[in-house]
Amino acid sequence: MLERFSITSPAEVLEKRFEREMPKAYKPLYNIAPTELAPVVTNDSPKGFSFFYWGERPETGRNRRLTPKLYLAGHDTLQTKATNRNALKSRRCLVPADGFFEWKVIGKKTRIPYRIHMQDKLSFAMAGLWDEYLDEDSGEMIHTFRLITTPANKPVGMVTETMPAILTREMEDQWLKDGQEPEQYLEMLQPYPKESEMDYYTCTAMFSKKGVNGPEVLRPAPSADQHGNLTLFS
Repeated sequence: MLERFSITSPAEVLEKRFEREMPKAYKPLYNIAPTELAPVVTNDSPKGFSFFYWGERPETGRNRRLTPKLYLAGHDTLQTKATNRNALKSRRCLVPADGFFEWKVIGKKTRIPYRIHMQDKLSFAMAGLWDEYLDEDSGEMIHTFRLITTPANKPVGMVTETMPAILTREMEDQWLKDGQEPEQYLEMLQPYPKESEMDYYTCTAMFSKKGVNGPEVLRPAPSADQHGNLTLFS
C-alpha cells in the first residue's frame, strides 16, 4: 500500500519539465508521508504549483487514526462513491514524483522495502484528487489531496498489487482539462502502460519513519526485511 513518495529534483528542473512555476518555498522532498505538504498542480490553478497536504494536515489527524481512505482513492471507487465522483468531475490534480516506496510481502511477518522509479530517474506525474475546507478555529482555507491508485502493471506487480495512477506526459494537461465526460478521465487512469520505462530496487526501511527526509532513504540496500534481517528475496 502506497504510503511514501519522493520528489527531489531542483525547482528549475521541475519548472522546465512541467512548464509551470514553482514557489520559492520548494525544497527536495525525499520521503513524503501522509499529512505532509507536497507540490501539486490543480485544474483550478493550472499555471503553477501549489502546496497541499497529503490526506489532511497534521493538526487534524492528531487525535484519530489516518486511514488510507483519506490519502488514497482507488480507481474502482471513482464512480461508486459520491465524493470521489464529484472530485473527478471538478477537483483533479497532478502530483509530481520521481519515485515511491512499497513493501513486498513475502510472509506473514516478513516484508521487504522497495523503491520504484523510472529507469531514467526523471520526474513523472501521478493523478490525484484535491479538496478544500474551512478550518472553523482559524478561519483558514485548508487544501488537501489524495493519490489515485490502480492495479499494478507487470514490473510494479513484482513488488505490490497496486500502484499510483501515473499519467503519460501526453495525458497530463488532458487530465487537468475541465468539461470532459467522466469516462474520458477514467480512461487515463490505467496501470502505467510504458512498463519498460520502470524499475525498482531494494532499499532501506528508513522511509517508514516519518520525519526522515534525506537522500539516505533513496540509497539501494541489500534485501532485508522490516527488522533488518537479510533475506534471499529480491
